[in-house]
Amino acid sequence: MKYVISDIHGCFDTFMSLLKKAKFDENKDTLYILGDIVDRGPKIWETYEWVRERFGKSVYMICGNHENELMMQLFALKGRQRKEAPQEETNIVIKSFLEKMSGFGDYDIFEQMRKMAIFDQYGTIRSLMAKHSLDDLTEMAIFFFTLPSYTEVDGFTLVHANCMKEIKDTPEEYFYWDRSLALSDSFVEGKKVIYGHTPTTYYTKAAKADDKTREDGSRKINIDCGCAYGGRLCLFRIDDEKYFYQTNIEITRSDD
Repeated sequence: MKYVISDIHGCFDTFMSLLKKAKFDENKDTLYILGDIVDRGPKIWETYEWVRERFGKSVYMICGNHENELMMQLFALKGRQRKEAPQEETNIVIKSFLEKMSGFGDYDIFEQMRKMAIFDQYGTIRSLMAKHSLDDLTEMAIFFFTLPSYTEVDGFTLVHANCMKEIKDTPEEYFYWDRSLALSDSFVEGKKVIYGHTPTTYYTKAAKADDKTREDGSRKINIDCGCAYGGRLCLFRIDDEKYFYQTNIEITRSDD
């Protein structure tokens, strides 16, 4: 069976409870995660470790905007704090990412983030560095750097936020940030898209997946049900199009 989930945000206990409820079997089933496993929730590292250990076997993941934010922050911090040049491979990844995402060049992004008051705004780096080194966190960021922006499974396009009809024409920021698919009546022509990023509780009262189909067969399914805000975590099984839900069972941060 193939399952899809999004926006776990460190709600590891809720995540595990939901997989148990759906009888997910990592020896037979496959799970696709649509990004945003970090920030807000209390068990970010546990969620990351669980995914990393199974990645490429029973679990696949695409990158979300919160992974992008964390990468930018960690790579900037790593570049600023290094006493000597990091390993060449790490240095190439850091510079490549910052040039791609920031436009500020080299490591000036660190000061830019501080000026905009967005550096570690969720307290993720501070909380993780209580138990893990900056090198450990940089390794996590490099793992996120390797993740794709989208994937396609059984006729469904899986993205974190949005895409265009022609994937190759999709601006990079659309994959991570764009909310127009959720907050408007727009569809991606000719595609069946499963996504997250914008909690359904933003525009409906119920923490329930938003599943809409247009006459031409275009379809959009938002499975971010606002778990990190006290809503529910949603799991979609592609094979029989069944939804599974688990109400948040742990304390999470509710800041924007």
